Amino acid sequence: TQEKMTELKQLKVPLFKGDLGGSRLGEKRNFDSKQEKISMEKIKFATVWLAGCSGCHMSFLDLDEWLFELATHVDVVYSPVGSDLKEYPEGVDVCLVEGGVANEENLHLIKEVRKRTKLLVSFGDCAVTANVPAMRNMLGGTEPVLKRCYLELGDVTPSVA
Repeated sequence: TQEKMTELKQLKVPLFKGDLGGSRLGEKRNFDSKQEKISMEKIKFATVWLAGCSGCHMSFLDLDEWLFELATHVDVVYSPVGSDLKEYPEGVDVCLVEGGVANEENLHLIKEVRKRTKLLVSFGDCAVTANVPAMRNMLGGTEPVLKRCYLELGDVTPSVA
């Protein structure tokens, strides 16, 4: 990520106003003298989390001062930890996706994210391998997992007097 931010900072390719999707980063562009040149616009950045523990979002926030550097390059347009928006916006450039699809709500959200985002990045183990949320599949659903975790394997703790 740091390499990408360094690459973006060093990039001095003028773009046409409002045109981020017509070329690849770093590609040379030819300009007519009548066309308006502007410097690179900020990247429209989003994060979403589906079924997961939210640990990757917490680790992202732990980047501390680096987030100030990131803010000079991106506009956060949607995030469960950085905004209170209820609807995923149109025209997002990059979205970090944490977690896996585990229910209809997750499925609906990820379809909207895919339609409205240029680049999705799987963010964390739950997004890549399904990790802990997928463990319920080994037992056949949520009911057997709850029974096994809270009834069969629940600790009996003596009361403290």
